[in-house]
Amino acid sequence: MVNFPFDDIEFTADPSRPERMEVPEGVHEFRIEQVLEDDQRLEVRLVHDDRRYGWVFCKLPKDKGWAKRLVGQLAGALAIGPDDWASSEAGDLVGRRVRADIVHRQGDRLWVNVDKFLPIEQLAEEAAVVAKRPARTPAAKVKASAPAIGSDDIPF
Repeated sequence: MVNFPFDDIEFTADPSRPERMEVPEGVHEFRIEQVLEDDQRLEVRLVHDDRRYGWVFCKLPKDKGWAKRLVGQLAGALAIGPDDWASSEAGDLVGRRVRADIVHRQGDRLWVNVDKFLPIEQLAEEAAVVAKRPARTPAAKVKASAPAIGSDDIPF
């Protein structure tokens, strides 16, 4: 126990770590600060340009349908197609900008959640093109890599 008269202690907030506000509900633009991935989940940590707001931690379990929807929206918002997404590393997303629709959920504390990812204005047209392009199946990839066969050739 500290032997110091409690009445003489001056409690102040630590000026090196200012208290951050929760990001309000609505659509906001963020920079992807960190991306962590393991076998169970992908975690995308978003930073708002307004330094008054704290980070948004978007934790996406790999076995949940709602998380797969959000990952698809994130890829589309960043104009990353299925092939590029599959070949990229988690760290490749760091520094990219994305908009997110933020919602609040009240439980034992206030939870700030990403409801959906949206492209920023500059990428909106490119993201629309990527979203319309169907994913290539393994059979389509094999067919595309096979040499062209003439009409009179027999494929043996």
